[in-house]
Amino acid sequence: MTRMMYGSLLDDDSRYMQYALREAERALESGEVPVGCVIVYEGEIIGKAHNQRETLQDPTAHAEILAITQAAAHFRSWRLEGAKLYVTLEPCPMCAGAIILARIAEVHFGAHDPKAGACGTLMNLLEDKRFNHHPTVFPGLMAEECGTILTRFFRRIREGTGTPKPQRPVGVSELRGVAHEQDVLARRPAQSFPRQFEPERAIFSNFAFDPDAPSMGFDGEFAEGESQA
Repeated sequence: MTRMMYGSLLDDDSRYMQYALREAERALESGEVPVGCVIVYEGEIIGKAHNQRETLQDPTAHAEILAITQAAAHFRSWRLEGAKLYVTLEPCPMCAGAIILARIAEVHFGAHDPKAGACGTLMNLLEDKRFNHHPTVFPGLMAEECGTILTRFFRRIREGTGTPKPQRPVGVSELRGVAHEQDVLARRPAQSFPRQFEPERAIFSNFAFDPDAPSMGFDGEFAEGESQA
């Protein structure tokens, strides 16, 4: 169900979106399309990320996907029931699908995405009754602030003053794959661990979140007139 009232919501929602905006700023600084995301459970941030599609050269490296991966590792479960997701830009079809699969309870987004928005703009996958899970959608939270950072990014691109797109560091995709493999193995029964992987070495497992610490980030490159999807 889509809810349209933001004046009546608690200030906590704006506070969490501020954390998502902080992630978006990190994306901007690194030359990525500035989209940030945090996932909250019972007042605790359990996942946070920004767009890293260019950095990782990974088309799935959207902020929502990376934050969901962190949150699932925190829970040691793919089920994020009761969790709330805050993202500065309306999720695309890929991210909306991941939100459904993760059983996230609420989605709060800032700016609408006229090119790829799948939570009410082009379509609303989260309200499609054919799916077996329907998160509540709260659109337009701090929409002006979320839209402004995207405008800044595209203005820099037009004026030729933007941060150059990040170059792919040697082995970054491979490192992300190793991290993912370690994380998956860490959630299996102990007896199934191959000798070279130990649960305590899994990069994402059993970590405590500091909302001010640097994070993995992500989201797509919108060139002008383009969307992140």
